[in-house]
Amino acid sequence: MVRRIVVILGVILVAGLVVAVAYAPAVRYGQRLQTEDMQRALAPSVPQANPLPANHSARSPRTAESPRTAKSPRTAKSPRTAKSPRTAESPAGSAAVAAPVPVADAVAVPEGHALAVMRIPAFGADWEWVVVEGVSEQDLVKGPGHYPGTPLPGARGNVAFAGHRAGHGDPFIDFDQLDRGDEVILSQGEARWVYVIDTEPRIIPTSAIWVLDPLAGRRLTLTTCWPKYGSEKRMYIRAHLKEEPAID
Repeated sequence: MVRRIVVILGVILVAGLVVAVAYAPAVRYGQRLQTEDMQRALAPSVPQANPLPANHSARSPRTAESPRTAKSPRTAKSPRTAKSPRTAESPAGSAAVAAPVPVADAVAVPEGHALAVMRIPAFGADWEWVVVEGVSEQDLVKGPGHYPGTPLPGARGNVAFAGHRAGHGDPFIDFDQLDRGDEVILSQGEARWVYVIDTEPRIIPTSAIWVLDPLAGRRLTLTTCWPKYGSEKRMYIRAHLKEEPAID
């Protein structure tokens, strides 16, 4: 009798283990299908921001209105002076001041709506996600989300996004493989903002909300969960807009 009970308990235990092992992949597969449907529905509603004109720098008022550049014989005759972008773009007495970098203005959207398209070539040529405004559980089911209260793509400060590591399509499953120099590309229509990663992925406590604090220049922060199939801590990277110098 005892032996029979032991056998029955053993069978139940093995069956439970089999169900447990199969359950997680089944749930992730169902989440993936759900998120893929949401991504397809979101894609047509990504805002179309106005890109900068191709000749934006040539039409800069600062360059056109510099009287010294227009009237100085030395500037006109000296090949070296004529070819120097710094001399051509800076008025007299301010050669050490760099001209502002022209950046397209992103279009804001309400929470839960499609904000932009994100591409990270290091994750593969076909890695492309519609990111939404907001980082609530309901928002992140749709895809990576933009932290409300942080700047929009291309703006000065610390534009920040969060995304699931595993589950709901596994958008940041390979987050720990990112490296310095990898690019994060955000776009609204033909307007694009390319960020270059400055740091390797770093692990921080879930309470480390300082990663969302304002930063100098035009910076980007991506966050996700750590470890890959858990959420005990967080992982993040920093990046800078490609048109600007890196900030350590």
